[in-house]
Amino acid sequence: MPFYNNGDLEDYLKLHKDLSFSIRMQMFVDILVGLKELHTRLIIHRDLKLKNIFVDERGRCVVGDIGIAAVMEGNKQSQVGTPMYQAP
Repeated sequence: MPFYNNGDLEDYLKLHKDLSFSIRMQMFVDILVGLKELHTRLIIHRDLKLKNIFVDERGRCVVGDIGIAAVMEGNKQSQVGTPMYQAP
């Protein structure tokens, strides 16, 4: 995975509180496109949070840190990831 100088989305948003609605929406779309790409390949991220989304030099978001991702095989019932971000 490449290094992103703008860091993760959590830190980026703290530094850029004045982002326009259209830029925030583009970031949201970037995240959805990344997740769609993973899901198309039957990959489940399992730890999606702001710290695992990175911002490139153009301000575009990239879904990363897929270290605990899993390939979907039927109905997964395992619990992994960051507890505060897990689905109920």
